[in-house]
Amino acid sequence: MSVRQLYNALASQDQQAQTPSSSDDIPAQLELDLRAFGSILIQQAGVLLRLPQIVMATASVLYQRFWFVTSFKHFGVRDIALAALFLSSKLEETPIRIRDLINVFDCLLKFVEYHQTRLALTLARGAAQQHAQSRPKEFRYLPMDYFAKEFYDLKEETVIGEMQILKRLGFDVSVQHPYGALVNYLQVLELANRSDVASKAWGFCNDALLTPLLATHPPGDVAAAAIYYACAMITPAVSLPLKPRPWWELFDVSSEETLVHITETVLDLYDRWALTSPDTDQSAVTIWEQAAARKLPTTKSQVRTSLERQSR
Repeated sequence: MSVRQLYNALASQDQQAQTPSSSDDIPAQLELDLRAFGSILIQQAGVLLRLPQIVMATASVLYQRFWFVTSFKHFGVRDIALAALFLSSKLEETPIRIRDLINVFDCLLKFVEYHQTRLALTLARGAAQQHAQSRPKEFRYLPMDYFAKEFYDLKEETVIGEMQILKRLGFDVSVQHPYGALVNYLQVLELANRSDVASKAWGFCNDALLTPLLATHPPGDVAAAAIYYACAMITPAVSLPLKPRPWWELFDVSSEETLVHITETVLDLYDRWALTSPDTDQSAVTIWEQAAARKLPTTKSQVRTSLERQSR
């Protein structure tokens, strides 16, 4: 007897092997970074707007799905992340004012620009090591004027982005998350009372939102991989049953290789963004400093300019 899973719309093997962005000669590493950065924007914007975690999680899954049918050359990270969170707030019945949403995203992106300016000045002065050990000075944000052209342009891009997400995903915007499966699996494995395992596994599921995993694997597989990771990482490690059948077969996971692949994908995210483990407090400032150092293109025009420079 196995535990029944609810499935999301998943990218096909062909879509995973040849994404629209890769067809437009966007490097695979840049695509992964843009995927991660968009989900980071969604998460941090949701925190500032005091939204429930389920809203940000749904938005991140929709955001990741979108890039399996569309290239970063045709739509920007900022616009689709904005639209995904706006759409998710409706799907999860937690409405937000579009004005607040736009101002929060604008604030976050200007915060990245602020760090880029500070980093450039610091490098010019030859004091990079000193900068790395010090926190940036106070950042002040002035909200856009409600009647400014910039605000209306962003509002229009958000509405267009929302329509494009619905259109290109065929209006299939239902999302199943790994959290429910994770709780059930922990109970089945008699680990529900192990707060160290549960905390690390829950954090793993949150971090998986920064990757394409929930657009390529069933949520139950991600939940099982979270337990696999958590039990291996805590001290002492927790042994899970392998007889008479491996424990993951109970949850319809095809093989241990699937768990290893999911785990390695999240570990690669930790390495690329120098993130700490899920149960450790990660400074948001560190994330923005890394985004600034990468100089990630957040609009389609910036992506196209970057591609033109590469082709020269």
